[in-house]
Amino acid sequence: MGATFLTLLAVFATPALPAVGDDVLAVTAPDVLTQLEGQGFDFATQLGASSGEMRAADLLAVPAYADIVGHLDSDLAALRAQGPFTYGAEPHMTRVFNAGWLRSPWARMELVALIPRIDRLDFDAQSCGEVRLVYRLAYAQPDRPGQPYSRMPFAFNVIYRVKPLAQNDGQRAGGHAACAPIAQSMRIATPMVDSAAYARWLATQFAVRDGGRFALKQIEVNMQAMRIPSESKADLGGHAEYWLRAFAPRDGDSTRLDLVLLENMPDVARLAADPALRADLVGFLRSNLAAIDQGTLQLPTRFLARTARSVSTHGQYRRANRPFSQLLKPSDLAGLDFTEARVVASADAVLARLDDLTCTGCHQSHSVAGFHVLGADRAGTHALNAVRVVGSPHFLADLERRATYVDALIDGRSPDVLRPLSFQPVAKAPVGTTCLPAATQSHFKQTWDCAEHSECKVLDHRRNGLDLGVCVRPDTLPVAGDACLAGTLADGRAPHKDRLLDRRFGCAGYACKSPDKGTPGGMCDAPCAEGDQPRNAHEICAWRGGRAFDDCAQSGDWANCLDASVQRGLRAACDEQTPCRGDYICQRLRAPDAQSSSVPTEVRGYCVPNYFLYQLRLDGHPDPGHAADETAKHAAL
Repeated sequence: MGATFLTLLAVFATPALPAVGDDVLAVTAPDVLTQLEGQGFDFATQLGASSGEMRAADLLAVPAYADIVGHLDSDLAALRAQGPFTYGAEPHMTRVFNAGWLRSPWARMELVALIPRIDRLDFDAQSCGEVRLVYRLAYAQPDRPGQPYSRMPFAFNVIYRVKPLAQNDGQRAGGHAACAPIAQSMRIATPMVDSAAYARWLATQFAVRDGGRFALKQIEVNMQAMRIPSESKADLGGHAEYWLRAFAPRDGDSTRLDLVLLENMPDVARLAADPALRADLVGFLRSNLAAIDQGTLQLPTRFLARTARSVSTHGQYRRANRPFSQLLKPSDLAGLDFTEARVVASADAVLARLDDLTCTGCHQSHSVAGFHVLGADRAGTHALNAVRVVGSPHFLADLERRATYVDALIDGRSPDVLRPLSFQPVAKAPVGTTCLPAATQSHFKQTWDCAEHSECKVLDHRRNGLDLGVCVRPDTLPVAGDACLAGTLADGRAPHKDRLLDRRFGCAGYACKSPDKGTPGGMCDAPCAEGDQPRNAHEICAWRGGRAFDDCAQSGDWANCLDASVQRGLRAACDEQTPCRGDYICQRLRAPDAQSSSVPTEVRGYCVPNYFLYQLRLDGHPDPGHAADETAKHAAL
């Protein structure tokens, strides 16, 4: 049998070598990934370069990379022309991604995960799924004071299609039975004595560039393109926009990449402007209820968009992230027969399911700062810039489904192709995660309850569509880090003009830290108890920011001021089984100036707003333009 879910969580909590019989579902150990980069898994090699690992400045000479950068340069220039996106109080506070990082000699793309997705064969019957290599943009300045090193909120997802094994007649045919040998090859059969042996085995089994079993499908980009800080967007605790793009090999020239259509992402503007095309979409959806219900819908290309923009904070509830709800009304789907459905039970639920299947819907559902795979931090990561959990709650929860799927293939059984809603937990929902309030439960056939000592409360009421709730503690039993604001989302003419009309609740005995301090949804806040102790078992005496942190963030020299910009404060404890609530991330607990703490890193971390970590914000970093200047100076010497 493959790895159990609890075993998987243990591996992510403390990266370890897999045991015989474990299935390779995700590789995130930095030492293994670093060795893989030296064996042909570096980003440059995936683009067709022959010289191995290259800095961003050197990658510009690779045609495929230049194609991607060219598209992003153009889009970013158009975004800057629209600015400043604020209410006029502090227009300089709007931040747009600095495209200079894509050509900086300081920058490189770090491999943060290798993820086999054999379950993706359900979307391509002639394949045996996919293998995904996830890279994050990172930079290092070893010659600068403090030796600044950080990742950034920019990721490449390099996707390879897995070809089925040749049959006796020489043909390749996919399907569950034909892909069983592929699944078996992804199961550990011999002991791995060390990380080097594991890396060599992975390099052999997933030789994506050998041209035999694997073919490059596309390269996806997920980047934080723009962020308005909380000072200028006080009601939502800030506003960020993420861009989703996909590039595929050009017909007739595999060295070049073209922008391609996004899977299940409807082109809202084009469909809204074309009544006949919109009617065609409605007819298609009404004829494919089973695929919608089980989460395997494939929207035809005639409906698809080439670009997508996802927004946060409160992203799971924002209308901008729900494209089908922008296009259709429940009445468009009235009269459907839900007798055989396993998930949806109403037209409203169908719209919610459809939104969840889009790029923007899944992107913001149980994600972490707009990403589902962050990766484990490498050596050199600042103690106050390190994540505790390597993936989003949705990513971790989905591992159980994928493990069961692989087990079925290997055992010769047909796997269950049903994909749960991306915001559905694997068990009783813990505090801070999504739940279905009583008024919404009747719309779904699969419902779930909150864990003990918590209740489902609507914190973000939608003016259209079904309300989703959040599991919260009773008002009389608050914990540091809990939400303390609820309200109604009012959609603006553009996403950055959305408003949250809120009211306070809870936080008895704690202060309610308001969103203008960078805490979306408000946050129960208090100093640590005497002796730097928590008040209860759900908290940690960790680190919090203040004015000094804000000043540091604006200095452009965060590595040399961050240690002195934090102070002790109570925060919610977190780990793989105790996720943070939406718009918050589980940070590693370390003393700023040391590699140790009274609470071991492996045990638990603490929840902070996403943008308190520099690796998840596009601003506060040094100017990448200086890198080019310094390179020129060295060349002249």
